[in-house]
Amino acid sequence: MREKLQAVVLGTVRHSDRVNIVNLYTDTRGRLAVMSTPPGQSKAGRMRAAALMPLSIISTEINFRQTSELQRLGTVTPVRANSGICGNPAKSAVALFLCEFLTRLLRESAPDAELWRFLTLSIAELDRTPSPAHFYLPFLAGLTRFTGIEPDVTDYTPGSCFDMRQGCYVPFHPAHNDVLTPTPASVLRSGRVVETPGAAYAPRLLMRLRYDTAARLKLPLAARRELLDGLLRYYAIHLPGADRLNSLDVLRSL
Repeated sequence: MREKLQAVVLGTVRHSDRVNIVNLYTDTRGRLAVMSTPPGQSKAGRMRAAALMPLSIISTEINFRQTSELQRLGTVTPVRANSGICGNPAKSAVALFLCEFLTRLLRESAPDAELWRFLTLSIAELDRTPSPAHFYLPFLAGLTRFTGIEPDVTDYTPGSCFDMRQGCYVPFHPAHNDVLTPTPASVLRSGRVVETPGAAYAPRLLMRLRYDTAARLKLPLAARRELLDGLLRYYAIHLPGADRLNSLDVLRSL
C-alpha cells in the first residue's frame, strides 16, 4: 500500500555498501526506520543527500509491504529548505545534537499531531534565529510535555526544593539525591539571612522560556552548561539513556 507522508529526518546510518538506514519521525506513522540506496555523486544523488540532512523536513511516498520488516524510502522532496541551518556550523551542531537526542527519545513513538507541530515549528525557528546559543534550552524544556514528564512548577515557593523524580516542588529535602536545592543564602547589612533561588529555581525558569525570550537571555557559558546538564539529568531519571549522547561535547563547546 502506497502512502504519502511528511517526515523530519533524524539521521542516516550506513548499513552496507548498498543500503542506508534513514531514521524519520513522520506526521502519520510516528517513528519510522526505512531503507535507502546511498545517494552517490550524481546531481540527483547530491540533491537527495542534501534533502536527507539532519532535521530536514521532507515529503515522500512509501510502499508499505506487510512482508517486509524495513520499508524502502521512495522519492524525496524537501518541504522547506533549511539553508540557515546547513550554512551555519553552530546551528548544524545544534541540529546534530537534537537529532541524536530525538533518536534516543522517540524509539517507538506513535504519531502525535502536537509533537509534529512542535518539531516543525522548532526547526523553522532554529533555521531563522540569528544565534542558536540558547536554542536547545526551550526546546528540551518544551519537549517534556510530549513525553509525559513535564514538571509541575506551579507550587514553587522560596526555600522549596525541586524533586526531580516526582517532577514537582516540595517543602523539604526528599530521601534521595535527585533533587535541586536552594543556593546558600546571602547576608544583608542588617545581619538577616536572605535566601536566593539558585538551582531550585531552574525548572521554573526553563518552563517559562520561549524561543524569543531565550534569544534575549544573557547567560554565561557556564550557566548554559549547568542548565543543559540539569535538563539531561532530568530526562535520564525518567527515560534512561537520554543523557548518553555522542554530540554533547560539541554542543557544550558552543
